[in-house]
Amino acid sequence: SQFVPVVNIWDGFTEAMTVEGLHPNILGADFISLRVVPIITANFE
Repeated sequence: SQFVPVVNIWDGFTEAMTVEGLHPNILGADFISLRVVPIITANFE
């Protein structure tokens, strides 16, 4: 159940960055490091 919200956040973030004309891969890497990885790590603790 934790992974569905993460995917929704990721899709929204990627779309927002694309609309702004920015590079979604570069910004996405920072986004994953700051938001997605800690959430996934917490699930395994």
